Amino acid sequence: MKKRVKQAVACLLLAVAACLVAIGLADGGFSDVAEKARVICYECIGVG
Repeated sequence: MKKRVKQAVACLLLAVAACLVAIGLADGGFSDVAEKARVICYECIGVG
């Protein structure tokens, strides 16, 4: 019975995580993160 509960919790957490990722992508979060990563990389190599 314990294994079944652990599997149910894992599936629930996976579903919640997938929903949050989808919401973030729909909200334009990817472009924000990509821009910040680009700026950080340019600063690391001394360009920006």
